[in-house]
Amino acid sequence: MRKTILLSRLIGASLALLLSANTVLAAGYPAKPITMIVPFSAGGATDQLGRYLGQRLSDKLGQPVIIENKPGAGTVVAAAHVAKSAPDGYTLFLSGSSGLTLNPAIRSQLPYDPLQSYAFISHVAFMDLLLLGNSQTQEKSLEEVVQTAKANPQALSYGSFGVGSTAHFAGEMLKDAKGAKIMHIPFNGSSQNLTALIGNQMPLAVDTIVASLPHIRAGTLHPIALLSAERSALLPDVPTVAEMGSPGFEIMSWFAVVAPAGLPDDIRQTLDDSFREIVSEPETRDKLLSMGLTPGYASGDQLQEMVKKELPLMKRIAQSANIQVQ
Repeated sequence: MRKTILLSRLIGASLALLLSANTVLAAGYPAKPITMIVPFSAGGATDQLGRYLGQRLSDKLGQPVIIENKPGAGTVVAAAHVAKSAPDGYTLFLSGSSGLTLNPAIRSQLPYDPLQSYAFISHVAFMDLLLLGNSQTQEKSLEEVVQTAKANPQALSYGSFGVGSTAHFAGEMLKDAKGAKIMHIPFNGSSQNLTALIGNQMPLAVDTIVASLPHIRAGTLHPIALLSAERSALLPDVPTVAEMGSPGFEIMSWFAVVAPAGLPDDIRQTLDDSFREIVSEPETRDKLLSMGLTPGYASGDQLQEMVKKELPLMKRIAQSANIQVQ
């Protein structure tokens, strides 16, 4: 009995010391520069978003935020690095659908777990995807695309910016929703995908609104359907797939901030509060819209639930379309 009481007191004292240490840490956070890991090369939409958020976070917290680009293996390199980092609030990860729901659906072995390896901080933005045609594409509406595909399953093909990319999943989800057969042609990035579409190497493509908007405005590409739940302020006349006979259809690229699992709650709350303020500011809305992104805040708990809901859907699509990456 005495040993049990003594052990309980020792455990209680240890927990008290741990909680006290975390409280002190949180109270003094941040005491040095913060690093935000971006899983793509410099210059792209994710990098631009990271640099903007990093500067605004620095303004809020009074410490520099250093952007570190770690491209490779479809965001796996960056995701694994963050998962193994110290959970002290000084390493953040600007992740999104690629790292948290797509890679787990198509890769049998990952050096991280999308739900267990991270502390979820905030959802910050999303980016619309489009089904596009070129000047020679005869199908001008989604209804015409579906009619052609059903009449001749060999007639149509669509490009994406890579196997296992959000665009690939979006194309396969669209085919599944409409019961249409359209061949997938993967390219290495949006630039190659849209160049091939403009050159009529295929009649259709799925790509981001960020990459395709200049070509739409130039008249070399035309939007057929928006794949997100609501119409875009950038292309208000383009209907959604959900509007055209597929209620509830929705897929988009999204961006969120996470940290290594084990992050003290006080630090997580400090970061979540900061990003909530940043995303709600008119300056941020204007900046993100100018980049082709839409600000969209959600708390860490909401983000975690979103990942839990999206994971099985992406796994089902991957299995149905046989999307695999070794």
